[in-house]
Amino acid sequence: MDLNMTRRKALMMMGSGGAILNAGCLSITSEQPGPIDFELLNFTEQTHLVDVLIRDTEGNIVLEEEYEISDRIPEKGANMIQEKGFVEATNTDTFDVIVYLSEEASEESTFQISCNKEGTRDVFYAEIRETSNGRDTYIEFQQSYCSSGQ
Repeated sequence: MDLNMTRRKALMMMGSGGAILNAGCLSITSEQPGPIDFELLNFTEQTHLVDVLIRDTEGNIVLEEEYEISDRIPEKGANMIQEKGFVEATNTDTFDVIVYLSEEASEESTFQISCNKEGTRDVFYAEIRETSNGRDTYIEFQQSYCSSGQ
C-alpha cells in the first residue's frame, strides 16, 4: 500500500472511479425504445366496423386504422386483430387511444409504457364486449404489464 498519496494520484483514482460509476448510470438512463403492440378483440356475437386512433403525447398520430372484426369464434373465444410493433416507445411514454364502434359511441383511454425490457411485450388491448343481456355493446381497455412470450 502506497502511503505517499499525492494530489495527482488522488485525482487519478477519483477520476477513474467516477468513470466506472458513470458508465453504470449511463446504461440505466440510455434506455432504447422498444416495440409496442395493439390488439383489438371481439367478444360479441356480431361483426363490427371499428375505427382506432392512437396518438402520442405531442398529438402525433401513431396508428389510425379502420377494421372489420368478425364475431367471436364458438368454443375458442374472442376474434383478434393485431398490430405488432406499430410504434416504439420507452418507459413512461404515454398514448391516447380512441376506439369508435360503427353503431355505438366512442371510448377513450390513456396508456403509459411501463415494461420496456428485452423479452417482454407492452400491449394495449381494446376489447369489444356486450352486456349480459346482449343489448348493449361497449369497449373495455386493458394493458399488459411485463408479460413474456410471443
